Amino acid sequence: AINTRTYSAGKGGDLDINADDSIQVNGASSTNLQIPSSVISAAFGSGDGGNTKLSTKNLVVQGGGEILTATYGAGKGGNLNINALNSTQVLNYLSGNFPFSSTILTTTYASENGGNLTLTTGELTAKDGGNIGSLTVGSNQGGDVTINAKESIELTGVVPNIFSPSSLNAITFSNGNAGRLTVNTTKLLVRDSGRVYTSTLAGGNAGQLIINASESVEVNGKVSESTNPSLIDSSANIAERNLQNLYKLPPVPSGNSGNVVINTKNLNITNSGLVSVKNDGKGNAGSLQIDVKTLNLDKAGSLTAASASGEGGDIFVRSQFLQLLNGSSITTNVAGGMGNGGNIAINTNILTALNGSSITADAVQGRGGNIVVDTDGLFLSPNSKITATSQLG
Repeated sequence: AINTRTYSAGKGGDLDINADDSIQVNGASSTNLQIPSSVISAAFGSGDGGNTKLSTKNLVVQGGGEILTATYGAGKGGNLNINALNSTQVLNYLSGNFPFSSTILTTTYASENGGNLTLTTGELTAKDGGNIGSLTVGSNQGGDVTINAKESIELTGVVPNIFSPSSLNAITFSNGNAGRLTVNTTKLLVRDSGRVYTSTLAGGNAGQLIINASESVEVNGKVSESTNPSLIDSSANIAERNLQNLYKLPPVPSGNSGNVVINTKNLNITNSGLVSVKNDGKGNAGSLQIDVKTLNLDKAGSLTAASASGEGGDIFVRSQFLQLLNGSSITTNVAGGMGNGGNIAINTNILTALNGSSITADAVQGRGGNIVVDTDGLFLSPNSKITATSQLG
């Protein structure tokens, strides 16, 4: 382990690690204590946390290893900056009675803002539960996460049995807002239940999620043992009971979901893959904004903006070609309460919906959302539909 800690009112010390070829943070110690290898900068006093910087060509974090900045006192969180010229790999997990993922994380339990995480690399891979993100348990703003991967990003797989996904994320467990998550790359692949997301489990709002991929974004499938699809989303979720007890979370979150913005040439959502804004609590869903050349949804792929009772989120799609095949959907929905259904606005040269696909805007007690389609060509099979409904008319 390499650690810096401060317990006083002074600013924590900065930690700089430079390696010409590689940095590896590998798993647990040789004992059976399940203590992973780690690089940690922590602040426990009233002073601000120190900054951590790692510079190398290739970074590997695996077997439950962790790179972490944490603030537990009253100070601001330290920033975490990683520059790995060629590649960054965050792989698998530490097994045992309490398995946990290999992790790169900034976290704050304090009343001040959390530190930011910036990762710049060539190729980024998170596999079998690898986790990269920001966590807020304090009352102020969570740290922002910025991922710059010149070549590609691949997020794939989960930790077996507990199904913790490989992910990029920014999360809040408190009344503090989650940070913003920005992803810049050439190609983004999210498959086998991998995730890119911002989330709130309490009163804070989920952060905005922005994805800029110059070539493509693919969201594909899930692992066979899990019901959770590959996912890009911003959400307010009801926490599991054990998390509610551990972090004193409310039974139902009240924060709002964030917006999701995707800019790319080709967006493919297939095999039950999902891109969404969702609020299972009392707050409103965010908006979903898609700007692409080609949008392809196939085999139950879905764009969704949904809320339990708050205002439904809107979906905006601008493309040259939009194709929905084999039970795929674009949907806004309010499940209950007085919230109005979200609107769907589609501007595309060619829209094709075949084989049981749908574009729908639904509400229960509120007003159903509007659907506006601006296209030069619309091809709709008899068993596909475009509808806007409300139980109140």
